[in-house]
Amino acid sequence: YSVLFDSGKHVAKWVAFRLNKNTAFTKAVARTDDFHTDSRILGCPTPGDYKGSGYDRGHLAAAEDMRWSQEAMYDSFSMANMTPQSPSMNRGVWKRIESLVRKWSSQSDELYVVTGPVLAEPCLEIIGNGVCVPRNHFKVVLEKNGAGLSAIGFLVGQNGKGDIASFI
Repeated sequence: YSVLFDSGKHVAKWVAFRLNKNTAFTKAVARTDDFHTDSRILGCPTPGDYKGSGYDRGHLAAAEDMRWSQEAMYDSFSMANMTPQSPSMNRGVWKRIESLVRKWSSQSDELYVVTGPVLAEPCLEIIGNGVCVPRNHFKVVLEKNGAGLSAIGFLVGQNGKGDIASFI
């Protein structure tokens, strides 16, 4: 994946990646849960910045989508790929959207996914050493099938309650 990081708010502005049948469904490695700071990125938080906050370290590029290589799995646990997400959002509708996008990748030539927090809004709160808790997250998917293109976007708030269609 590629990331554009906001060092002042200590979260990514966006993460972008490609997803296809080979990457989405190759299970070459197991999930590692090796959350780590990326020292190459100014302002990258530490895993400890989330401790006691009540927020999950929520992936932007899902670990499940990165099981095709050890390096991709490791990179998916960089704190530059995390945003504070309420447990109900992260483990609920956000996870269901990730699964749906993964399913779409099995029916498409290629998906291009851009996802991140909505940073134009004020932070809901600040945790750790200045980590912005975004009010909303977005996920935009561009599907390429032969010569055809289609797209869909989702906007998900921290409450994250409802069926997927309500976030389109």
